Amino acid sequence: MTKRSTERAESTPPNAAGTSVPHDTMPCPPPAGAAPSPRVLIVDDVERLAQSLRRVFSEYDVVVCTGGQQALDRIVSGEWFDVIFSDVDMPGMTGCELYEAILCQVPEQAERFVFVTGDSSGVRIKVPLASYGRPILEKPVDPHEIRAFAMRFFA
Repeated sequence: MTKRSTERAESTPPNAAGTSVPHDTMPCPPPAGAAPSPRVLIVDDVERLAQSLRRVFSEYDVVVCTGGQQALDRIVSGEWFDVIFSDVDMPGMTGCELYEAILCQVPEQAERFVFVTGDSSGVRIKVPLASYGRPILEKPVDPHEIRAFAMRFFA
């Protein structure tokens, strides 16, 4: 592990430890003396949208996953994210299923979860989202608003 990932693992509660992560998926360490950059995870099956959100957070350490299982694998393996923005309606594993899996397996990361949806008015989506008690952002997301919202998680 890199020095930075070791620091994250030490600050992560014991039950969040997972299997080792391949070297190429580990974040690069910050320059000597620099504070680690906040880590942002963006989960969206529409890669174009995910990449536009990546640009909004260009000065941070951003990871984009195009599926819920891919994101879950990274989190369960021990990667720590300061904020997780997840689309709700994705094939394979929905954002709700991803949140529930994180809540069961790495609950301290579930506290950093934010739902992003283009259909929050639909009953099929609205009812389960409200029951989780997590923030919900509606698409299209204003870049200034999502940046300001993310700052709450970087403290």
